[in-house]
Amino acid sequence: MLSLQMVSAYNGYGYGWSSPTQWLQNEWVVFGLIFVIFFAMIFFGISKTMKENLGVAAVIAFGLSAFIAFTISQRTIFYGYVGEGLGNWFFIIAILIAAVFFIRFITNIIGGAGMFLALFAIWLVLSNVDPYAVLPSQFMYSNYFSLYQFFASSTFLVILIAAFVFIIVVSFGKQDISKRVGRWLWGKKEEMSVLEKLTKSKA
Repeated sequence: MLSLQMVSAYNGYGYGWSSPTQWLQNEWVVFGLIFVIFFAMIFFGISKTMKENLGVAAVIAFGLSAFIAFTISQRTIFYGYVGEGLGNWFFIIAILIAAVFFIRFITNIIGGAGMFLALFAIWLVLSNVDPYAVLPSQFMYSNYFSLYQFFASSTFLVILIAAFVFIIVVSFGKQDISKRVGRWLWGKKEEMSVLEKLTKSKA
């Protein structure tokens, strides 16, 4: 099956891959890209809490990233094995795991504001992609599709902006607003974000 997919992405002249877009049309190439990206993010997040057990962290990251990549890129094979009912549940679980570790990764990089930035990025992607092109047909015609519609809607964006503004407003207190918001956005001194650490190390 892998060899047939590789041949299908090979150009008609037999000289090799004609463009990068043909690579992205190959399901196993997509699987590899998703796996590498999420392995890096998941291992980065887990290793921060399992500093003494990096081997275990790597195994967990490997398993979760393989599950995410296979569920997203190999939908036909996946649904063929587990069926529509379990397939939809596993698809939702894979997306939730991916979203949680993506949000955590961005938050670790730039601080508290990373959560909102990551959620905005997720909304931006969901609201601009064609769901018929990226979602399994079994999921599209199930009741779970309403979850996608909510997170891709302007309602979710309004809620996200309102929550962001609310947290900033609540930050008013005895301390100077710029200091309070700054600490929340970029992390406390004893728990600086990765971005702040890199900035200080260069200075």
